[in-house]
Amino acid sequence: MPTRNSFLSRSAIFALAIASATVTVTPPASAVDVYTDPVGFISHTIVGTNGISGPAYSLLGLGMTQLVTNRGVITATAGTKLTVNNTLPAAGFNSGANGPLYFIEVTSGATAGVNEDIVSNDTTSVFTATDVSSLMPATSTYKIYPHWTIAKVFGPANEAGLNTADQILIQNPLTQAFTTYFFSTGGKAGVGWRNPGTGADDKATVPLYIDQGVLLKRALANTITNKLVGAVKLGAGAVSNGNTLVPIVPLKNLVGNVYATSSMTLSNSNLYTGNSATGLTSTDQVLIHNDQTGVFTTYFWSTGGKAGVGWRTAAGGATEQGTTPIPIGASVLIQLAPGNPGFNWNAKAAY
Repeated sequence: MPTRNSFLSRSAIFALAIASATVTVTPPASAVDVYTDPVGFISHTIVGTNGISGPAYSLLGLGMTQLVTNRGVITATAGTKLTVNNTLPAAGFNSGANGPLYFIEVTSGATAGVNEDIVSNDTTSVFTATDVSSLMPATSTYKIYPHWTIAKVFGPANEAGLNTADQILIQNPLTQAFTTYFFSTGGKAGVGWRNPGTGADDKATVPLYIDQGVLLKRALANTITNKLVGAVKLGAGAVSNGNTLVPIVPLKNLVGNVYATSSMTLSNSNLYTGNSATGLTSTDQVLIHNDQTGVFTTYFWSTGGKAGVGWRTAAGGATEQGTTPIPIGASVLIQLAPGNPGFNWNAKAAY
């Protein structure tokens, strides 16, 4: 299965909190600092149809990471090979049947926040999906995370409680197409997470990327809640107010709030920077979905005229909308105007 077209896999397209806890362990004659990222959970509300005709849609963002598996310093690079200062479990980060299971993120230097899929590893090095050596140079610090998967988010046995008629839709932003998954309870497809077009092939380990929006299409009337337990994404480059680089490609992008906070707003999101190479233009749009009503509100950056300067709604008027939150555990639809080649969204940690 091809890897997800993430920032680094698409590098040819583009040019180019919470404080962590520190526990000091004091053995005889020495002290060792052990760093752990804060952990917690967020609750995803998956709305039901509540008597209306047709399905109900929830736009989810993961908002958490899995626990860091390995961290240290990159000591050398050669093409897709990144050598690190740790002894790694041989083949421990290899891809699985449905794609990559781990990714590496740079956490220091000018490219802090860049991440890339790991396809394999030996005891001293990881091998990435593409040549990212220029973006993950030697002396950079790094973290290795497991990817979320369908089974890890919604439960290997559908602990989230989805119906067989409910659908999980995942977008490939480069093709603009969605792939559909559901939980099968038997029949020819067997029991487990499946794709409608691939029979009984197990899709439990399909990776879900931390910046990826998840579209949930529910067929039943009742609303359900799914708890996602994980680590707080601190942002790379600093303990707080760090960053995560999220690829925004031409046309439509369903992207999630990668941070476990409701403090991210249109104003502090860094979606608009005043530079089209690093952010939105005035002709691009951010659509935020109200899952309860099923309605999108469209926002854009106004550069003047009757609407004034700042974040505004497409409905018109000069009312400032910069305090509008990008909700925790949610995703938004970013729609670029035709001809916009895209950029890398430097999503700041709003804590």
